[in-house]
Amino acid sequence: MNTVFSARKTIGFILLHFAVFFCVYFIYCYAFDKPLIPARASVLFWDSNHYRTICDDGYTYSTNQQSNVAFFPAFPYLWRVLHLGVHGIALFNLLLYGVSVFILAKIRNLSKEEILVICGIPSVFFMYLPYSESLFFLVTILIIYGLQKRNIYLSATGFFLASLTRSAGNIFLPALVIMEILSNDTLKNKIKSILINSAANIAGILVTFTFQYLITGEFFGSVQTQIHWGHRFAIPHLPLATFGYYYFLDVAGVYVGVIAGLIVLYAALQKVVARKGIEDKAFLFSAAYLAGITLVIFLFQTGYLSSLNRYVFATAFYAVFCIEVLRWGKPSLKDLGFIVVIFLILLYPFNGYSHIQQVLKSLGIFLFLISPIFVKLFGKETLRIFIYPYYFINVCLQVLLLQKFLDGYWIG
Repeated sequence: MNTVFSARKTIGFILLHFAVFFCVYFIYCYAFDKPLIPARASVLFWDSNHYRTICDDGYTYSTNQQSNVAFFPAFPYLWRVLHLGVHGIALFNLLLYGVSVFILAKIRNLSKEEILVICGIPSVFFMYLPYSESLFFLVTILIIYGLQKRNIYLSATGFFLASLTRSAGNIFLPALVIMEILSNDTLKNKIKSILINSAANIAGILVTFTFQYLITGEFFGSVQTQIHWGHRFAIPHLPLATFGYYYFLDVAGVYVGVIAGLIVLYAALQKVVARKGIEDKAFLFSAAYLAGITLVIFLFQTGYLSSLNRYVFATAFYAVFCIEVLRWGKPSLKDLGFIVVIFLILLYPFNGYSHIQQVLKSLGIFLFLISPIFVKLFGKETLRIFIYPYYFINVCLQVLLLQKFLDGYWIG
């Protein structure tokens, strides 16, 4: 579905998305008697409240309870510099996301249908809240573009800024090494890329730790407080679980992570057997990141997978991964059968087989999310037409999830 990039059409479709989103949002609010402008307290649920405390009062650290040093400084201190209220920073994040999609559309040459696919991802509603997702989306586009153009200094800038925004350094480093090993670049360029990008990533982490140390007096506070957030290395307990009613989103996140991991393994097999490296570093790194974040959540939350859907779907890495998979050739029935079998196998660690409702809900949302792959069997034109109702249903899910968040439900 990729075509020649048009700035005017891209801006038009991004604005169209926001128009559709707000129309559905207004209809929902009217139908269920919800306020059009949510109360400040409703917006400041969960992580957004922690970011607000950092913005207003700075970092604090305690040895015996959860501390806000678990959150990295780029977003809350940007919030402080902007002097915006809760609703103002939410609107800023929305606009920042729109700008990010425009940049991503330009560098990855996205068609209008592909723009709608990205904008319609249900977990994208986090971009409209006082969360760090929009900023992380923007700065990681620098990584994607740098890897795509093989511009090490551009990607290094992205790694540095991303490491100031989110604690993703433990995923970036192995993903970077795996990507370079499996790429078709020269050995000299691979070593240079690993060294410079890793140094930038580590520099961002050290700046964060130093900044927090100057305020709290604890250099490794961000690491030490993780135990109070339930994050520690352990063999996961079965059945796997997640927090909140919308568990099927995290199940879908696990599925994407596993598929991404299988693609990385296939690339490794191609490298060993056929001596064939991967040309698209941005796609390979995105797949490695998605597999890595899934594995980290799996191993460091004792089988408790809350927030995985946000860490997977509300990222530029998933946007790149999703679009490139959609651009692949027409799948065979054997390929689709393999996908469904993997999904059914993955229900076992969630104890899904003993709860038929969980099976049906998870299977239904899974089949819907990957439905464009099935539709490709009927040709490109059919897929192009299908994307529009697919997008609209996804936007409705976005609005539903946003409203549930505002009602105090945990989504991710």
